[in-house]
Amino acid sequence: MRSINVGYIKIFAVGLYWLISTLLSLQGIINISLLPFAIFIPKVRRYTKEQWIADDRRVNAFFNGRSRNTVSSRIGYKVKTDDRYLAAKKVVNKLFYLFEKEHIENETKNYVK
Repeated sequence: MRSINVGYIKIFAVGLYWLISTLLSLQGIINISLLPFAIFIPKVRRYTKEQWIADDRRVNAFFNGRSRNTVSSRIGYKVKTDDRYLAAKKVVNKLFYLFEKEHIENETKNYVK
């Protein structure tokens, strides 16, 4: 029987929690409705980005991480010591490929111990 990689399970759980909490909150509905405007209006783009980062930090804190770190920075930090997180790193880097070529590496610089 093939074992399931822990990194995939964690990234799936984090993504599912983020999706559910975002869709069920009023702020999440506002963020999603502002996405089309964020493409063209820089102030809306900055606001939306800050809201997504706040959501990301909340999810990291929910999964017993520091509230000052994002999920991406936590994955980047864990990859250095545990190879099981390589799968999560690959998934996140592919999700953010259009925005940043090496998302995890950039976020790891911001990690607070």
